[in-house]
Amino acid sequence: RVEVTVERRPVPPAGDGAGAPAGPERVVVVRDNGIGIPAERHADVFDLFRRLHGPTEHGGGTGVGLALVKRIVERHGGRIWLEAVPGGGTAFYFTLGASAPDPA
Repeated sequence: RVEVTVERRPVPPAGDGAGAPAGPERVVVVRDNGIGIPAERHADVFDLFRRLHGPTEHGGGTGVGLALVKRIVERHGGRIWLEAVPGGGTAFYFTLGASAPDPA
C-alpha cells in the first residue's frame, strides 16, 4: 500500500545534517508498507543504478527511479529525504522550492 499526503512540517538541515532544521514547510510525503530500507543505506537509494536488492527480488527495478526523482526535485529547488516507518516500510519526503504562504 502506498499513501501520498501533503503536510506542513520542519525540514531537516541540508547536506551533512549540521545546523538547525528549517522552519515548517509544505512537504509531500509518500509512505509505503514495504520491506523498509536500513538506515545505513538511506543515502544509497538516490545513487544512479544503485539497487539495494538483486534484480529479481522485491519487484525488480533498474536503480534509476529514485535517482531521477532526486534530480527533478533538486532542479525545482527542493529537497528529498527518507525515514523508516515504524512497523516496516519507508516514508519519502520532498519539497519543491520555496513554499507559498498559507492562505489567511
